[in-house]
Order: sequence, then C-alpha cells, then structure tokens
Amino acid sequence: MLVPIAHATNEPEAELIRAQLADAGIHCVSKGASPAQIGLAGAWGIYVEDALADRAREVLTMEPVSDDELARLSDEAGYEQPVDVLADDLPKSVKRFIRQLPGYGFEQTSDVVSAAKRLIVFQRPPIELRVIKDHRQWSVDVTADAWPDGDRVPLLVFAPR
Repeated sequence: MLVPIAHATNEPEAELIRAQLADAGIHCVSKGASPAQIGLAGAWGIYVEDALADRAREVLTMEPVSDDELARLSDEAGYEQPVDVLADDLPKSVKRFIRQLPGYGFEQTSDVVSAAKRLIVFQRPPIELRVIKDHRQWSVDVTADAWPDGDRVPLLVFAPR
C-alpha cells in the first residue's frame, strides 16, 4: 500500500525529492493535485510503499552537508571546484549554493561568461540546474530530461548585492 511521505509545491520540487529518494534506493511515485483541487499554485504528493515510509522520511530529513564538511570531503576525494566558478565576483549566497551542489551529486558541465551575463550549468541526471547572472541579478532554474525542450522552472532568485 502506498502512503504519503512528503509534499512538494511544484513539479521541479517533486522531481528533486524523487531524485533524493532514488539516490537512497527508495522507489516512489508522485501525483500532482488538479487545478480544481488546489487552484493554480500546484501541489504534489510523494508516495512510497508503507514498509519504506520510515526510511524515506529519514532520508528526507537528513541535514544537508555543511560547507566545512563538504570542503573536508572534497579534499579527501581530491575534488576541487574550478577556481573561476567560485571567483570573488560571486555573491556569498551564490557561492554557498554552488559549493553545496557536489554534495548532492551535481557536476559542473559549463561556465559561460559574457559582458554582464554568466551561465553556470550543473547536472545530475535527470536534472539540470542553471545558475544565471543577468546584469546584477542571480537566479537558478531547473529542467529534467523528460520535460519538453526549453521547459525550465525558476527555483531561486538571489538579491543583488
């Protein structure tokens, strides 16, 4: 029997939860509520087999790796972020976000800089995150392999410094 173990406010958030559970070897399904049920905001339920519910909740409540722990683990693994990605021109909140991505299995695949813009791409199949600078505004959007080409959902917007 399937039981609900988490809720997401939108499909990208549900995709991230599903990926986190899949990484822990837990199969899950998600179901979006109809607009008639919840209006335009969207809501997704994440469900697992009853026998896996406690483990799934435990996985989802694990604390993310701290910056210090991530740095220690990266040093031990011999992994170093490319210097240009963590350059001093990045706002502190953006640096912190980027430093945490490898701890969640994301790898940087590109970093394109032009005039007042920058695009840093990270991937962890089936998810792709883009960290975007457009003039002074930083943001993050997401897409997944199964989504139609060009479909992206904004996740975060960082305040200009």
